[in-house]
Amino acid sequence: MTKIRIPREQMMMKYTKVDRNGDFSIEGDTRVLYSVMMNIRTQIVGGAGGSLAKALTIALRYSCIRRQFKNTSGSNQETKLMDYQTQ
Repeated sequence: MTKIRIPREQMMMKYTKVDRNGDFSIEGDTRVLYSVMMNIRTQIVGGAGGSLAKALTIALRYSCIRRQFKNTSGSNQETKLMDYQTQ
């Protein structure tokens, strides 16, 4: 999407400003801006780790009950995924 116009009053400009001419300026301390950015990145990584842990738990629980692979002993029942032996 191109040529989208956002009114200046509706822009979130707490630490940065855009004047009527379109000139950009930093109003806040750059160290504060950097710390906010790093805090958000840390939260993203932490949230991704939590989501990955949940997905791994679901996958492991499912693999404990999943039956797959034909049994070599001639039985009709398939072997559980976690009990499968590789050679």
